[in-house]
Amino acid sequence: MAVSSNKVYSDLFKIFYDIFNTYMADPASEPRNPGSSRQFIFSSYPEADIDENRVKYPLIIIEPADMKNEPFTQVKKKATIDLDIKCYDTRMDKTDSMISNVFAIMDDQIWNLKNKQNIHFLQLTGTDTTWDWHNGQRVHCRKATYSMVWIYTSGLAKGSKQTALHSNAVIS
Repeated sequence: MAVSSNKVYSDLFKIFYDIFNTYMADPASEPRNPGSSRQFIFSSYPEADIDENRVKYPLIIIEPADMKNEPFTQVKKKATIDLDIKCYDTRMDKTDSMISNVFAIMDDQIWNLKNKQNIHFLQLTGTDTTWDWHNGQRVHCRKATYSMVWIYTSGLAKGSKQTALHSNAVIS
């Protein structure tokens, strides 16, 4: 699957969802409740589902990407993309372990992102640690911010290949 310019945000989420879903085991130390969701990767914080015990910690949130387009060549553009990946749990050591796994997986996937998804220059640009109270419980969050460049074609280069006009004229 490659990133498409008309579905860039959903494609980016799907690419990184697939990477983490494939290479990261469920970080829950105990099996999740049979009545709760087995999912642990989301596109936004599932507050209502946590409140109703349908979703349990630990969680990984792949935030919607931020993007800035720039010209690259006459027919190509590049988009600088910033992506936040957040790990949540009630234990700080668990969020540390999860974010370490995120680092390892992202580092391992640089070649695939470049050669299969056309996403270049993946780099960790920062981390952050915070916590908040949720339903009387202290919830820790570790965030990793990644920057990358997506190079894509725009304008005439997107269409079918242009053919030369046929002419019987003779230049003398």
